[in-house]
Amino acid sequence: MEGSLLEQAGQQIKDARKEMLDAGWKSNLSLSEIRASPKHPIKGWNGERVDAWRLESLVGTTYALSRPGHPYRDWLHPFVDVDRGLLQSSAWVEFWLHAVSVQALPRQWLRWGHSFAQRFRKVSPGSGGDNQLFSYLTETDRVITADKGFIDILEVCRPSAPCALPVGQLVPAGPEGAEATIAALH
Repeated sequence: MEGSLLEQAGQQIKDARKEMLDAGWKSNLSLSEIRASPKHPIKGWNGERVDAWRLESLVGTTYALSRPGHPYRDWLHPFVDVDRGLLQSSAWVEFWLHAVSVQALPRQWLRWGHSFAQRFRKVSPGSGGDNQLFSYLTETDRVITADKGFIDILEVCRPSAPCALPVGQLVPAGPEGAEATIAALH
């Protein structure tokens, strides 16, 4: 199952990249400048464009909570009426689009920031996993990797991130990289 999830994530990234290219986007704006709005009016939205991380978080979290067997749903369902309460309420939409501060949810922003910046890069087999790894950067002081794309996206996100991001260090792949990593840790 894990392999299929990574394949699905890779396909989603490819689709998002194609969408950006088809729309004519050539380069990243500052991530703090990206705004979006729902395609249709929804209860809880005030009608104004919002930071794009908010809309993507609303859509992604709502989708996850709607899927039986998804961990988010499994965690919350015993305590919250997800289907007829939470997901149907205007407060749910208002929370994501207007109320919550980005400082309260830095992991959501980091997932979005990585996902958005990835749309301007070639998709690699590790792209789907990189998005997951990005959510752990809030507890990280240093990232040592041979993945130039990961470091590049880290630097795209840094100026707009709602939290401090780790220092990125690029090392060569293979045995030389292992030696460089060990040396960097001393």
